[in-house]
Amino acid sequence: MKRQLLKEGFDVIAHDEVFGKLERDPWIFYWTGKNDYVLVTADLKFKKLFTHLAAIRLGATAVFSFTGTTYNSDVRGAAFIKARAKILRMLRKQQRPFIVTVLMDGQLHLDAAKPSPSRKKVDPKDWESYERVCKAEGIDPEAPSIAPPLEPR
Repeated sequence: MKRQLLKEGFDVIAHDEVFGKLERDPWIFYWTGKNDYVLVTADLKFKKLFTHLAAIRLGATAVFSFTGTTYNSDVRGAAFIKARAKILRMLRKQQRPFIVTVLMDGQLHLDAAKPSPSRKKVDPKDWESYERVCKAEGIDPEAPSIAPPLEPR
């Protein structure tokens, strides 16, 4: 997909060009936003993981995801290219952080503006990466400011 997008004039950097192969997603999601990049992913598991959503929120990251990994990268790249004008408009008008799904027909769906993390799912392998995010923000990983409000019983 990278070559396909570069050919169309997108400025693309693959995560392997910046991070080691063992780098966990929360730090990548956070770093991307803090460095004014846009994150593009076909891995949808992040939408249910506290560490990832908190990193997106703290990094003010713009995330463009696809409808899943069932389509190959050429199909996803074509959809991204087809959505180019809408993506650029969204980047100008939509306050970050946000999560958008790029549909295969080139349409966009805003999944979440200012996504809120939920503590329902935490992958223990991502916790250390998330702690790095919190350290960079100068906050405690257990701080209530990033935790969702408690539901009344």
